Amino acid sequence: MEKFTEQRSYESKWHLDRRVNVSIVLAMLSLAGGFTAWAITIDSRVAEQKVRIDNNTEAIADSEARSFRSLDAISGSMNRINDKLDRLIERK
Repeated sequence: MEKFTEQRSYESKWHLDRRVNVSIVLAMLSLAGGFTAWAITIDSRVAEQKVRIDNNTEAIADSEARSFRSLDAISGSMNRINDKLDRLIERK
């Protein structure tokens, strides 16, 4: 029974079979390295896009504020024109 336990613990450990070609191991390692390099570049691109989005958000907020100020100015002008028209109508 003890021999079976020793054999089972030996079999449960991870090991590389000698029949596996070195070229396959190297190919797997290069694939893993390529994937890691790709993931790093994706991470930097995402960070770059985040900065661009933040800048665009600020620009949009500034543009929106300018639009509201312009709208307020137009509204004020329209109110003054309306008041003048009312005075002209009252004179007649």
